[in-house]
Amino acid sequence: MHGTTGSSRTESGTWLYQIAADGREDFARDRDSYLRNIEAGSLWYGFQQARVATIGYFTPFTLDNSVLLPCTNPVGRGEDALFSTVTRLIHPQALVMELPVVIGHVQEAARKRSARTQSAHTPRFNHFVSDYVQRQLPDFLAADPAQRLSLLACHLRDIAGAGESARVRHLQEYLSFARADLIERLQQQFESASDAPVHWQADVRTIIEANGRALLAGAAPRLGDWPDTATDADVSAALRSELGQLAAGYEAWPALWSHARDEGERLLSGL
Repeated sequence: MHGTTGSSRTESGTWLYQIAADGREDFARDRDSYLRNIEAGSLWYGFQQARVATIGYFTPFTLDNSVLLPCTNPVGRGEDALFSTVTRLIHPQALVMELPVVIGHVQEAARKRSARTQSAHTPRFNHFVSDYVQRQLPDFLAADPAQRLSLLACHLRDIAGAGESARVRHLQEYLSFARADLIERLQQQFESASDAPVHWQADVRTIIEANGRALLAGAAPRLGDWPDTATDADVSAALRSELGQLAAGYEAWPALWSHARDEGERLLSGL
């Protein structure tokens, strides 16, 4: 694994308000650079010493593909974290190594992140599945990675097969948890940084208030990939459809991976 320097690789800057105290001090000290970097002007993200972790949230440099690795969702953001989470699910002893090196990241065009950062936290579908795997999925006993991937597909189809109101309720509970968890983490940061610059404190308060309002709003529980105008019926149908598509991918993947392993050289020679 690796860090990055340059433009942020995330569409929201909320994570910048949750970094450790030494990083926060550098980030918030100078107002001009602070305002520039909340829009991803020039950031460095990484670790000063190599370490191991159970899940990584960025695209890895290198993969050990000698054993079955899962596919990930080809649609939407958050596919890196979903891949790493499901890898950990099918290989419970798997680890990622994060190294004290970085790669440069330059986005194709400038884009503003502050509006999304300071609005209510709205995870995308891939984040929803990743969080479900980490927080709600029961432990699997099967030793075979392909069987574990099939079991995951069954759980996703189980949610997809629920009634419309049950799917809406599932989304409501998820978004409530995600926003309440963010509020708690930001409040802890705010309370531990009483000497932080006023521009940092003001933005943290704005994010907390936006998520607090969303908790009480009673709007349709849409994920970040879905339209702002989505109704309860819309989000329920979207959840059913996208869970079914992802489950189908997990079901088909072991056979596709095995075929590619067995026929890889022959297939590549024909290109």
